[in-house]
Amino acid sequence: DIAPTLLELSGVKIPKTFEASSLVPLLRRSGKDRPIFARTRRHESDQVTLIYQDHKMIVPFSKRSGKIELYNINLDPEEKNSVAEQNKGRVQKLGKMIRRLLRRDSRFLKLPGSIGGVKLSQKQIKHLKSLGYIE
Repeated sequence: DIAPTLLELSGVKIPKTFEASSLVPLLRRSGKDRPIFARTRRHESDQVTLIYQDHKMIVPFSKRSGKIELYNINLDPEEKNSVAEQNKGRVQKLGKMIRRLLRRDSRFLKLPGSIGGVKLSQKQIKHLKSLGYIE
């Protein structure tokens, strides 16, 4: 995110091939309009999390991971009560954002064996598996 930020601050157009995003909007306002996105793979869990505006949605990436969860993080900061069933429209909207982010950044879809185009050795794969990062 640093390169696009510096380019934007310098008045230079950001190339469309950049996968990162400028941080200038965060410098100028609260950043609530910028989604925070992560894919987590640990032990038996494989999930995608998106925080956008007042909501946090957790989506299982594999069938073993569970069900979709949605939290209003302003009203429920401890994330104790999922409101996914009562907010199907919000779940649908955030689900579309997740699909768009996954398509945009293919690093989240990479299979074990390569990370960022770097081939891993069997020893490295075994070590990552022992830590629960990959299956």
